[in-house]
Amino acid sequence: MDLDQTDFSALYAGDDRAWSRFVLMARPVLEAAVQRTLRRQGLTPDAGLFQDAVADTLERLAAKQFALLRRFDPARGRLSAFLAVVAGSTAANTLRAARRHPSGTLDNAPEPVDPAPARRSSIRDVVPEGLVTDREMLVLVLSFDRDLDGPDIAQALAISDNTVRVLKARALKKLRQAGIQPDGTFASAAVTDDKAA
Repeated sequence: MDLDQTDFSALYAGDDRAWSRFVLMARPVLEAAVQRTLRRQGLTPDAGLFQDAVADTLERLAAKQFALLRRFDPARGRLSAFLAVVAGSTAANTLRAARRHPSGTLDNAPEPVDPAPARRSSIRDVVPEGLVTDREMLVLVLSFDRDLDGPDIAQALAISDNTVRVLKARALKKLRQAGIQPDGTFASAAVTDDKAA
């Protein structure tokens, strides 16, 4: 049994065995995403912070009767990609909280190697609703918010590298035409050329 065969009805009904199976199958995906996020921040994940981020992710997924997990739509992508995005986001939040309240080995933790611009926390903040398709938005999020490159995005979404390039180019073209730069700034005039980004 793999993640894509998760019995969501049993899980949402509160079946402890279904939750245990889900955690067992999801843990490797969550751990890999947390590890990538912490490494991007210039940290070698210590056991405590690493386990906290994984546990926080599982708590987020189960909170309010699985409200976040219920947002997963298999028609829009694979469950592993959805879980990786949630785990990466949660790890970043866990790291920010640890820096605000330092203790133990994080006292001397370096600041992020390449911090995100203060004017936005996500590419979603600058892309108007409905400008790009859900798949295009997912590729943008994985590219700009999670710093994944084409092959990693292709693997996470179980699509080809070429499909990733096409989706990203289409989305960036729509942003340029709307006068929006991926860094959150607005262009003085919309660019309408057909060059792929």
